[in-house]
Amino acid sequence: MEAHLDRMGADALIVGDVLMFRKDACISEILEETYHYEQNLNGLNNDKDIILQSILNEIDAKEYLIANAKKYKIPRKKWN
Repeated sequence: MEAHLDRMGADALIVGDVLMFRKDACISEILEETYHYEQNLNGLNNDKDIILQSILNEIDAKEYLIANAKKYKIPRKKWN
């Protein structure tokens, strides 16, 4: 699992129905991948081609994180 996360340059991923998290994955990464898992279970945007489905699901997941930032105490990243 660690090797796959290294190859993908990620701290958290979903592959099929398997969620992968590094021990130090941050809350937003865990929430986002868990949300993607639920999107897949519910077949969200399955009627679209794979690229459009991925884009729409990413937008939906980011909107979820923004809407729930206070609830889950998601820190705002400071950009330099």
